[in-house]
Amino acid sequence: MFKEIASEQINAEEIKNRILAYASLQAAETVVDEDYWYGNISTYTLSLRLSGIYGEKQFNDVLTSGADTTINIGKYVYLENEVFLRETSHLDDLNFVKQLYQAFLRREADAGGLAGNVEQLKNGALRENLLIGLRTSGEADGVFLRVTACLDDETFVDIAHRVYLNLKYSQHRKSGDVAVLGEGKSREVVFESIKQFQQTQNILQNLEQDFYQEDLDFISKTEHLDNSSFVEELYRTFLKREADPGGLASQVEQLEQGVSRREVLYALRTSEEAANVFVDLTSHLDNATFVEIAYSAFLKQELNPRYKPAYVEALDQGKPRQEILI
Repeated sequence: MFKEIASEQINAEEIKNRILAYASLQAAETVVDEDYWYGNISTYTLSLRLSGIYGEKQFNDVLTSGADTTINIGKYVYLENEVFLRETSHLDDLNFVKQLYQAFLRREADAGGLAGNVEQLKNGALRENLLIGLRTSGEADGVFLRVTACLDDETFVDIAHRVYLNLKYSQHRKSGDVAVLGEGKSREVVFESIKQFQQTQNILQNLEQDFYQEDLDFISKTEHLDNSSFVEELYRTFLKREADPGGLASQVEQLEQGVSRREVLYALRTSEEAANVFVDLTSHLDNATFVEIAYSAFLKQELNPRYKPAYVEALDQGKPRQEILI
């Protein structure tokens, strides 16, 4: 589970981290009900505080501070978002935000961040969204990498996948991620790749009802429609507007003359207007992510990794995104 360590590298901080990591991993892997509710490690937390190893607060400070002693900031880097939300569901907004900072940034919330996040919650923001935003920040990434530094490669990948990837994607990546670490690639690079991969999958899932579906699936879902309704659905799905009278009449006429629905679909889905719509829908993505999404969702081709850097560089230099699509 842990990386080997030379005797000259052993110090109090390393020992503390390894004890905390071991306790956290044991808790994280313990299923205590059918909903996969992971147990807390208040016993470990208390014993570590009492022994002085944990170092977050002295025991007397814990007793007099009103702190929730079931909260252990070390374990959360090992657990899924839903676990944090469930374990903190009893907290009010102020203390929930405080625990976000303690759990994932391992520091007290600054005054501005605390006030701003509490205000967002009062205005209707979801706790889950605040959690995702903070946990995916650069500062939280640094904490995750520091806390997991004592783990061996396989355990590190297992934790990173459990926290940042959907289960259905993890099984296809795990051996590959462990292998590239063994070949010398840095954990920072592999970790960023894992996060990027999940971001891509989330985006594709959001586009599933639009561009990211196979043409044959669209044809199957709309086979009960007459030609006119079929064309109207095409426009709403891929152009995000109602069909203009001329376009509707032209497409219906093609269908009545024997052009297949699949051909009509393909022509509209890959049109310049559809490309512009797709670029608008994905305008918030960075260039590297856009290139991957463009191939998966719009072009429906497998992107050759050798070509991706050149595409990204061209976009970085100002090439219009539409040129990747058309």
